[in-house]
Amino acid sequence: MQRIALDAMGGDHAPSEIVLGALEALKKDPEIAVVLVGREPEIEAELQAAGADRERISILHAEEVIGCDESPVEALRRKRDNSIVRSFAAVQQGAADAVVSAGSTGAVVGAAHLMWKLIPGVRRAGIAVPMGTRKVNSIVIDVGANIGARLQADQAEADMRVAQAKAEQKRAEAIAEEQEMVAATQENRAKVVF
Repeated sequence: MQRIALDAMGGDHAPSEIVLGALEALKKDPEIAVVLVGREPEIEAELQAAGADRERISILHAEEVIGCDESPVEALRRKRDNSIVRSFAAVQQGAADAVVSAGSTGAVVGAAHLMWKLIPGVRRAGIAVPMGTRKVNSIVIDVGANIGARLQADQAEADMRVAQAKAEQKRAEAIAEEQEMVAATQENRAKVVF
């Protein structure tokens, strides 16, 4: 049985729509269990309102929520007890097999990058989106934001600054060497005169 850590606080109208979606998924697939991750009192109220069968549902409490309007990096630093990080931790600790979130894409990619190691040969995390038709279901990888572009731009800028600093240092050394040569030449001239 696949255990899905579902960020119950991510996305529009969370947690109500997320909980309803989880219940629908459980009806359609008897081979999954769902770990709803987020504010337990709110999730519990939604489950009770829906009259949910709790056989394949559990709740993992996380007090904080990262909003889509927040800086993902800052939010991950400030809000350590958030539903996204707790979802990834559930997989890391063996309490779940996969993470699903409709929350902040940047925070999800950031949490995955920070908490899980990349597959050898993979340079950055990708985002998978299920795409279905009447005949076939498939998953499309790397359809959203990624942190790679920003990191590459930051690295390029850092490399440029290092190169500029080295050039400035060489220029300063050349000027100092030239000044030493001028001073030595003047000193030699002074010796010749006396």
